[in-house]
Amino acid sequence: MHKKKLWKDIRRSVTGSWGRFFSILSLMALGTFAFVGLKVTGPDMRATAENFYDQTNLADMTLTSTWGLDDSDQDLLAKADKLDKVEYGYLEDVTVKDTDTSMRIFSAPEDLSQYEVVKGNMPQNKNEIVLDYQQQGNYKIGDEIKLSQEESEDSDDNEESAQDILDRTSYKVVGFVKSSEITETSNIGQTTVGTGQLDSYGVVPEENFDSDVYMIARMDFSDTQNLNAYSDNYDRLIRKHQKSVEELFADQDEKRLNDVKEDQQKEIDDGWDEINDTKQELADAQSQLEDAKDQIQDAQAEIDDNQAELDEEVTQAQSQIEDSQQQLEQGRSSVATAQNPAVAEEELRNKEAELTQAKNNLANEQAQGQQQLDQAQEELADQQEEYEENKADYEDQKQEADEEIPDKEQDLRDAQDELDDLEAPDYTFEDRKDGNPGYKQYLENSQRVDILSNIFPVFLFAIAVLVSLTTMTRFVDEERINSGTLKALGYSNWDVKKKFVVYGIISSALGALIGTALGHTLLPTVIFEAYAASSTFDQVTLNFSPFYTFIGFGIAIICTTLPAYLVANRELKEKTAQLLVAKPPKKGSRILLERITPIWNRMSFTYKVTARNLFRYKKRMFMTIFGVAGCAALLVTGFGIRDSLTGIVDHQFDDLVKYDLIVSKTDDLSDDEQEQLDEKLDQSDISNDTDVHYEELNVRAGENNDTQDITMLVPDDERAFDQDVEMVNRQSQKQLSLPDDGAIFSEKLADLLGAEKGDTVSLDDEDGQSHSVKVAGVTEMYMGHYIYMNQEAYQNSFDSAGDPNGYLVTLNNTTQDNIDEQSSSFMDLDGVQGVVQSSAISEQIDNVIDGLNNVILVLITCATLLALVVIYNLTNINVSERIRELSTIKVLGFYDREVTMYIYRETILLSILGILAGYVVGYYLHGFIMQTLPPDDAMFSPGLQLSNFILSAGITLLITFILMFVIHRKLKNIDMLEALQSAD
Repeated sequence: MHKKKLWKDIRRSVTGSWGRFFSILSLMALGTFAFVGLKVTGPDMRATAENFYDQTNLADMTLTSTWGLDDSDQDLLAKADKLDKVEYGYLEDVTVKDTDTSMRIFSAPEDLSQYEVVKGNMPQNKNEIVLDYQQQGNYKIGDEIKLSQEESEDSDDNEESAQDILDRTSYKVVGFVKSSEITETSNIGQTTVGTGQLDSYGVVPEENFDSDVYMIARMDFSDTQNLNAYSDNYDRLIRKHQKSVEELFADQDEKRLNDVKEDQQKEIDDGWDEINDTKQELADAQSQLEDAKDQIQDAQAEIDDNQAELDEEVTQAQSQIEDSQQQLEQGRSSVATAQNPAVAEEELRNKEAELTQAKNNLANEQAQGQQQLDQAQEELADQQEEYEENKADYEDQKQEADEEIPDKEQDLRDAQDELDDLEAPDYTFEDRKDGNPGYKQYLENSQRVDILSNIFPVFLFAIAVLVSLTTMTRFVDEERINSGTLKALGYSNWDVKKKFVVYGIISSALGALIGTALGHTLLPTVIFEAYAASSTFDQVTLNFSPFYTFIGFGIAIICTTLPAYLVANRELKEKTAQLLVAKPPKKGSRILLERITPIWNRMSFTYKVTARNLFRYKKRMFMTIFGVAGCAALLVTGFGIRDSLTGIVDHQFDDLVKYDLIVSKTDDLSDDEQEQLDEKLDQSDISNDTDVHYEELNVRAGENNDTQDITMLVPDDERAFDQDVEMVNRQSQKQLSLPDDGAIFSEKLADLLGAEKGDTVSLDDEDGQSHSVKVAGVTEMYMGHYIYMNQEAYQNSFDSAGDPNGYLVTLNNTTQDNIDEQSSSFMDLDGVQGVVQSSAISEQIDNVIDGLNNVILVLITCATLLALVVIYNLTNINVSERIRELSTIKVLGFYDREVTMYIYRETILLSILGILAGYVVGYYLHGFIMQTLPPDDAMFSPGLQLSNFILSAGITLLITFILMFVIHRKLKNIDMLEALQSAD
């Protein structure tokens, strides 16, 4: 049978009812746009990141140590199971000269964790550097950048002196890059230079670093190759490898500590031996000097004795000679009287000769003795001179030793104390989520879109299906007589049903096509751009999803074609003659309200008609209520999410966390360092400071079982602490105080741990030691994880005293510029180990909020458009169903406004009922989303505001009244004569 007329009739069914056609097309376009768009956006965002990580070959895991990585670490790491590749590198934190801008300088990698060159090229020469691409506004290629390295104090052998790490501090900028290890544009980490917050990074050739140890090891594993980096399988394997490597290094920290202690103890012992040897040498020299002095004194005494003896002998000899001389004189006088003068004369001559000989002998002996004594005296003088020289040398050495030895002894005692207090190095094993600022947040951003994709499209499609069902049912009813005519002309039932099937397929397929196209392109781009502000990714990777496209087309076609087919199939079961007769209007019936006579009797005629018509067309009534309720629920949820995000940053950092900085002190502060710190805290810039024990804890929790970083504060003075932190239960608004038998947990942390008041949870400290902490209360907190304890509770849980090691500092001027300036001034103090800005996380959360706000804006727009289409479509159906009735009352003299209100009063009332129902659905939907949407380290305000309900109702009613004017124009132009013609 030739079916040209049939196809012509099908074409006319489309061209003759553009309003209905475009209504169905719009409904399906909105539904598939939201469904496909949200479903592919999350995977597209992850694909964008994964492509970037694949291109730059991002390492699976990194290892760092506070002492660097020496040969023993490298040998140990080489034993890791299924280790495909390991690459070692250097890094150093510096500041741009004469500024507080901090930079982390990396050595250029060979293969792992490469950089994407945005402009220029990677450094080839030792004097070249590439910078973070965000520095393009501050530098251009060819500029010189000067860096300042932190001046280190006395460095131990186990630590490199910071000023020795980089060989040079002046570089030529040759390019700008993006790092695969830093994909966050703000809050990229902590540092010990500048303001304490890392601002940027750069890359230089490896030969610029002068270090005996590496600073970082990057690892790739063989069984993770070609795996989706965001898959559960990849996470499972990485955690397995991380645990395996941690087990390899379980005893390495103690081994390196023992090796260092052994080497340094030997140096200290050698130092003491050297001092003792010096002391012994001085003592020996002093003893030798004393012996020499005694010998000189003894020799002088001996010389003096010999001189006295010589003098005495000479005196005695001279006395004898004088006696002999007298005897000789007497003999001369007696020669003349002698009996024998000649003999007497001879004897006299002999005696004279003997006397002369005695005098000569005496003179010789005296001269010889004196010469010997003089020679001995000269030798003694030489010995005395040598003694004096040795004594002077000894005194110089002793004076030098007296000056140096106490200092050296003190240095050795200090070195011994430091060695005794020396703690084992910390080894940090980080996967991509833990070690890459931005990796985890970007993943969570994409997962938040996944969450929304499981909620909003369901409502949009559900509403679209309901309205499409009503629309297509009405279409079949309108074509009842035409269907009977075709059947009477000999067309088969399938030929008649073909019109509705083709109509449904064309309208829904076109809508699905438009929605799918926009969903694959527009929505992912809009959402990505919203989140791109906080990440280094600049263009989303758009992928076509056959699966979600098929589902979108399938739902769209089925929800329009199947109802039409089923209704047409039911209609065509009737006789042809019956089909050629229009269906009689539905009979009215008494309603419950009529039985309440006090109310019914006071109602006007038009309101009574409205009440009866509402129950007369029950299906349309419920469809209108459900449709409007769904739209209103989406609007309430959308506005509720927006308001739940708005203001939480200000509320937290104005009302809950009132301090601006956490300043942590170095261990074993000297008196001078403490005095400098006290002077800084006493300056007029500081409004308040509170002594606290500050510690970082962690625990694995959350949907992905990620590591959650926790800030623990233990105040020294609880009253002073109340000025810094407002502890209040969000639900009861009850003020909390620090108990003696537990800790106050922030609300999000308690929620992640599934802990309630009275429960005990296990938390790990920075050394990996687990501690059991009782949950004594839960305080309101929206960003970050916090635990507050008093001294006694800390002692009970951690078995150590919570001695203050930092300050909570509140500033008078809380602008970001002043916060950075004060942070930098604290970092310049020798006694400060680090500074944490309490608002550092706020910028990160602001980026999340901005991204979600844009997503919510898109969804609110979709819900508004859906409400527009739904209300128009259902109202249009209502007018079409009752066109004869409206024409009749118009003939009876009703004014145009009365005719419009006759039909539109029902729409307004049903819209109000739908809005009220939407409030209920929106309330629970908002609550569900508030539990599932926020990232692990943030909580959104779960309550709804009155404005959310007012705005949702206002938009819905505004659309209702705008469409009322459209319908009013349509009713004014009704051809009453044609409408009232008999269908016979």
